[in-house]
Amino acid sequence: MKKSQINQLHHWSAEYVVAHAARKFKRGKGKNPSMPYRGIRNPRKALALAKEMAKDIENFRKNDSDFCWKNEEYEIFCCEQAIVIYNAMRTKLQKELEESNLTVEEYSEKHPMKVRLFFDDLRRNVPFEEKRKAIPELDTQINIHTFGTAMILAFLYIFHPENIAEFPKAISPFG
Repeated sequence: MKKSQINQLHHWSAEYVVAHAARKFKRGKGKNPSMPYRGIRNPRKALALAKEMAKDIENFRKNDSDFCWKNEEYEIFCCEQAIVIYNAMRTKLQKELEESNLTVEEYSEKHPMKVRLFFDDLRRNVPFEEKRKAIPELDTQINIHTFGTAMILAFLYIFHPENIAEFPKAISPFG
């Protein structure tokens, strides 16, 4: 696996730990694995667990078409909150959307910086409670990490919808 392919995997996923160790071994830079996984600091034990987890998860996903929907609730929750963020942005831009007679996607193509400013305002370094006040429709159970993930999903939906299909695998707590 090439470095660019490895970097597309999320650093906390089992797939990343396995791919990183394989690449490191292939390049001859220290034949031992060097990454922790799921709180296991011993790299060899971490790699063994990551290999087992990656294999099990892949089998679950292949053999049970409902696996994601039944067992990956966090991903579903992030997607739901991404819709809330998307709708909040659409509401904020409603007047301009009506005047221009465009959808959010068309508007984002024509005025990408205005849409990006919405996300920048939410990303700025302010307390999480202020971010929640900006979008009161967010679920009360949302935390800063879920909020960040949902923001990325909403952003991808507008600017890179072709990448949405791979995102739930990347944020999976099983990965």
